[in-house]
Amino acid sequence: PISTGTEGQAIIARQQDATQILVTATGLEPSTQNNAYQVYLANSESDRRSLGATVTDEQGNLQAGAELPENFEDYRFIDLASVTVSGRGQDQRFEDGPTVLRGLLELRERPITRGTGQNRITLLGEIRMLPLPE
Repeated sequence: PISTGTEGQAIIARQQDATQILVTATGLEPSTQNNAYQVYLANSESDRRSLGATVTDEQGNLQAGAELPENFEDYRFIDLASVTVSGRGQDQRFEDGPTVLRGLLELRERPITRGTGQNRITLLGEIRMLPLPE
């Protein structure tokens, strides 16, 4: 069960030639040895691309970052899904669970740029992520 305090945010920014995403979430079921969370670019349950798996802290807070592929704008959503982990080492397997948070991938009409040189960063979007309705 997802607590009513479960929510998240995805920040999309470009620095130099890399477009990156930072996903934060609170109120999640804390990760264990057998479960984690996966961030996806998604159009549907069957059309999604993993950006990587991550774990929460003991309080159910999550923070994950990844570089986005060039075609990231071809996707409609940012999803955070639970993942069950089984096996170890070479035999480790991940089984997708339900999507726990989703945000609509919408970028800013007017990106915000700050800094200069290597410290120059452009904020492309901030996306609120909420639990899916039952």
